[in-house]
Amino acid sequence: MPSPARRPFALHLLALPVWGALALSGCILNAEACGEGFELQAGRCRPRPEYDAGDVPAFPDVPQDTFSWDAKPHDWGMPEPDASADPYTGTVAILVVDRTPDEALNGTPATPGFDLDGIEVLGEGVDVTGERLLESLIFDPFAQSIAQDDAASLGRAESSSDPHTFVSLGGGGAYQLLGISPPRPVRSGDRLQIYEFQERRGDFDQASVFACFTTVVDLSLCRYMGDVGPGRSVLRLE
Repeated sequence: MPSPARRPFALHLLALPVWGALALSGCILNAEACGEGFELQAGRCRPRPEYDAGDVPAFPDVPQDTFSWDAKPHDWGMPEPDASADPYTGTVAILVVDRTPDEALNGTPATPGFDLDGIEVLGEGVDVTGERLLESLIFDPFAQSIAQDDAASLGRAESSSDPHTFVSLGGGGAYQLLGISPPRPVRSGDRLQIYEFQERRGDFDQASVFACFTTVVDLSLCRYMGDVGPGRSVLRLE
């Protein structure tokens, strides 16, 4: 498999003004605002693999439709793993992509979108948090966000209303890629916990979560784990 193109370390912050009755679609107005590793589809930023369907010869056993957003977990363009090896060995980062519905952003303009407080990978002999911010793309759709510290998602979740203890991603496909350093390889049966600060009841913040084998956003080298909502969510690696 060809080596994915390397990208520079990316930290972005985007503030988009709101004009009258203008209908924002995910708070993204053009493809360039989606950030590397994503593309505009039907008005929403969607993750895209490093190689598109035209590059399928690099993955001869992978069907064309593998590259769609609706593909099942474990089908993100990677060759079938060796049956004797654990499919999660080599996980070095966790990717969290904000999937908060557009209409839900209006309810919390000061903390828009998924409010990432921290991540944990837990299992026998492993208990680690996000230690390094590898890539981060944050949006401020109403120019009112008070929780824009990229690094606030690192370390243990604090479950505090202090806006310096979590980062509001801002919806629209914003994301963070958090590096981990487990004392042993991540493996099936481990648990991935995602902490989101829930500002109020009826909060509709949500995100998609991936376990990644790369330190850049490259969906062909990540496994989709599932979608999570407000508060603490647990995903089991299976």
